[in-house]
Amino acid sequence: MTSAQRDFLRASRVARLATVGADGRPHVMPVVFALDGNEVVVPLDAKPKRVDPRRLRRVRNVEETGRACLLVDRWSEDWSQLAWLMLECRAAVTEVSPRELDLLRARYPQYARVAVAGIIRLAPDHVVGWAAQGSGGSRT
Repeated sequence: MTSAQRDFLRASRVARLATVGADGRPHVMPVVFALDGNEVVVPLDAKPKRVDPRRLRRVRNVEETGRACLLVDRWSEDWSQLAWLMLECRAAVTEVSPRELDLLRARYPQYARVAVAGIIRLAPDHVVGWAAQGSGGSRT
């Protein structure tokens, strides 16, 4: 990942996490995230959910396939400002480390009050992006 791509991720507040189960059924969710070097951490938080966070469909999909895709975009009514970045990743579900919790709390102060039950750690092995010519970016 380039430094410009990392900067784009740092400037973004929300992304879409896409997973697919062994049955081929896709699942896409809006998520928050933090950058940890060239990897991305997506929290599994304890906000009210219908099931335990470790049994969420996105978690089961990652455990079944070891893959996920993260899409981050910048929208504007001024289309010269449009941009997106897609990370195709190896993915794993892990316990949250103190470092990861610090990274998440630095980006989202809400995590001072919301417990984190685990992490989906994303290691990009293919990154592609696009930005409108007027936004200073280009297809990568």
